[in-house]
Amino acid sequence: MRLLRTAQKPWRRLLGFTALALVLAECAFWIARVDRLALPPTCAAWDEMTKHTLAAMQANTVGVSLPLNDAKAQLRRARQNCQAGRLEQARRDYEALSNLSALLSPSSPPD
Repeated sequence: MRLLRTAQKPWRRLLGFTALALVLAECAFWIARVDRLALPPTCAAWDEMTKHTLAAMQANTVGVSLPLNDAKAQLRRARQNCQAGRLEQARRDYEALSNLSALLSPSSPPD
């Protein structure tokens, strides 16, 4: 009896799978779009300098690094602040990230 009911209405299962596929496709598009929003021109220069700092950190890091993960989270926050128009908060985040380059570069030996 149960088998007969499932065989009589295969379109319900097909409709459910189709709806699920559409929802997953929409979510994937939304997730991909979030990271690609354009930064305002003010933030673009800050972002470019910060990317070089994080690339240097990545090159000097072996495995998983908590400071590197923190820096990436701070970069995401700075980008979100820029996109939301909170330029002062974004500037502070970018400055903090650019100060990491001073910590990464070896200090010159004393004379």
